[in-house]
Amino acid sequence: MSKLSSADLDRIFSLHTEKNKSPLIKAHIIQIFAESPINVWCDYHADANNKDPMTDFQQLMFSEGKRHHKFVNETLFSSAANLPFATETEGFAQVLELMNDEAVGILDMPLICKNLKISGRPDIMRKVSDQPSIFGSHSYEIIEIKSAKNIKTSHVLQAAIYNRMIGKIQEFTPPVFYLINGDLEEFPYYAEEYDEQLDEIIQQLINVINGESIAPTLRGARWPWESYVNDLAIAANDASLIPGIKSRRREYLADAGFTTVNEIAEASKEDLEDIQGIGNKTAEKMIACAKALDSQSIFFKQPLPELPKHGTEVFIDLEGSNLYPSKSGSAMVNYLIGAVVRTNNSAEEFISFFADTPDQEPDNTKEFFKWASSLEDPVFYHWHNYEKTQLQLMGESFEINDISLQFVIERLIDLSPIVLKSYAFPIYKEGLKEIAQYLGFSWTLDDVDAMGSIALFTNFVESEGKDLESKNKILTYNEDDCQATKFIFDWLNSELVT
Repeated sequence: MSKLSSADLDRIFSLHTEKNKSPLIKAHIIQIFAESPINVWCDYHADANNKDPMTDFQQLMFSEGKRHHKFVNETLFSSAANLPFATETEGFAQVLELMNDEAVGILDMPLICKNLKISGRPDIMRKVSDQPSIFGSHSYEIIEIKSAKNIKTSHVLQAAIYNRMIGKIQEFTPPVFYLINGDLEEFPYYAEEYDEQLDEIIQQLINVINGESIAPTLRGARWPWESYVNDLAIAANDASLIPGIKSRRREYLADAGFTTVNEIAEASKEDLEDIQGIGNKTAEKMIACAKALDSQSIFFKQPLPELPKHGTEVFIDLEGSNLYPSKSGSAMVNYLIGAVVRTNNSAEEFISFFADTPDQEPDNTKEFFKWASSLEDPVFYHWHNYEKTQLQLMGESFEINDISLQFVIERLIDLSPIVLKSYAFPIYKEGLKEIAQYLGFSWTLDDVDAMGSIALFTNFVESEGKDLESKNKILTYNEDDCQATKFIFDWLNSELVT
């Protein structure tokens, strides 16, 4: 088949574009809407001044995504075309010419589809030589690039809409489209399996763009609307303020007539147990947390168990980063193990084991276990199960002496279940920071959290150990986490006395 004429290309261009008018939907919004519908509502209907500023961690994530995208393009699609353009319509006209000229690939250039009311820039349009289309004996298929190792449904739906768009434009819809993940693995997806879900998402999206409201829920939004939506949820006293109530459970509760904290606080266990997915223990916990929030005071659930007495009390906390591969096989490189140590015969001391590079994680771990197993009659307190899970994995992977490993593992005590079985707090998340702050503890640094420490560690590694300010911030944050664990432990002991 011969190439299309300029007149043919003009006809295709006119068929899919409208003069001086942009399509209603940008294709990348499909992914955002699938993950957080209220983010899209805010984009269209909320005051932009309410947006959160970008944090160092978010900037790092965007940079990592761009770096991965560039690496994939240079590694796998170096022969593909990418032309400069001033407007989306100009770029779309160039795409049609490239498709007509049988470009082997087209990178990050716009598609416009008036019929679907959508425009967007797929990552890759790859030539398929043996499948004809309006452009001749060849056609194009869609490839989307994601830096995540695990592909989400939202990623697939974004690729699916590009696949539908290119089908309209070339008059042949590819039956399969592809996604490349953070490990450079290419996965096929069959368009027909996502058609119905895509239709539903698009209609819901159009409804929201046209003004349909969405109930604000705690942690229901992503950056940059997280704080704004959280404030709306708090103002509405929404049921999602209760720890453990996420979107699906909130839907079930709302269907049963429970939409606010005080409605759940006044409910009986029997009322809640009739709702899908809620058993006796869950109902008890929800009501206790709701009562704590409703009264703005601690709700007592059951007596505390007696805490063990040891000669050396150690309060530990790990800092990890998921941006580097770990030799332990974990998704995290645990580059810092911090410990606040207290004995009857010596002053309290903060001790840290810091791996200056990800490669030093095994040696750093060995140093920690060597030190920990030398302590006299120690007990290692921590908050939640991360420390035990990771130390067990690190110990086994880095061939720590089994006696030393078990010496530490068997003396680990997670304070989280001890506290939460006995008390419900008037807080929205049952984390170390939230509970310790409620009880009166304060962190030294306001601008560092778990995600921020990952960005700081990246800064330190990339500076080849010269960025001591970042390292010191991480150490300060980690010491405060250890001190917060000790603070809660001491509060528990005071509760046992009273």
